[in-house]
Amino acid sequence: MKDWFMAHSRREQHVLLFISALVIITLVWFALLTPLNNLTEKMRRNNQQVQQSLTWMKQESIKRGVLPGINRAQPIDVIINASAKKYGVNIQNLSLEDHVARVSVSDMALSDFLNWLLFLKGTWGITANQLEFSSSANQEGYIQITALMLIRK
Repeated sequence: MKDWFMAHSRREQHVLLFISALVIITLVWFALLTPLNNLTEKMRRNNQQVQQSLTWMKQESIKRGVLPGINRAQPIDVIINASAKKYGVNIQNLSLEDHVARVSVSDMALSDFLNWLLFLKGTWGITANQLEFSSSANQEGYIQITALMLIRK
């Protein structure tokens, strides 16, 4: 091979080297880079399909009640009143400002109050932002909430 290459003139040797470099670059392109590009594009499409499926599954599971979801369409005062009845919370005063509700509650068990707050946060995304309370003079383990600020995030 070396003898054959040396038998050509200097100019032909340069042309042969140039052509062989082009052949090597073309082989590398089609043997390595093209399959890698195709594989990455396929993986991108697959990832996009999986993301779409995951989004759809989350929406469907929330819609069907499998996963708890936060329904922001219902007004905060309706949510607070309905959940208060469910948990036996006796609301004395409820005032609204934007997405903030200010509530005062008569005497109630501390554990019931905490369960109510956990329900509001887990189901509706409503959290307590400010809380003022005192222990009940009537019963042990009971509190009176003088100021509770609830916010939907």
